[in-house]
Amino acid sequence: MRWMMALLVLVAAPAHADPLKDQLQAGLWGSDHYQDQMCDNPHRIRLEEGDRRMIFVWQRPIRFHTGAMLREIGATVVSRTFDRYTVVQDGDVRLGNDGTAL
Repeated sequence: MRWMMALLVLVAAPAHADPLKDQLQAGLWGSDHYQDQMCDNPHRIRLEEGDRRMIFVWQRPIRFHTGAMLREIGATVVSRTFDRYTVVQDGDVRLGNDGTAL
């Protein structure tokens, strides 16, 4: 009888929150690296497709590395740890120092 009660309690318990995902999608974000992406032109981040896609949306267009002016950039999530997402931006063909795609 005790085993059955414990099982029912576990089944009824709500799923735990995902602090990294919740923090990532909360509020507006800025960057210190690119002038047009700083806090005066913040962006929002959302996850789609079962968290396999990350979408960045700026209030005003930014200049993508190709020269295109974009307000939205998509990315594929290639890995996730407890404190980090690793993504590859759509259309990004830049190479790292070792000659492989970033």
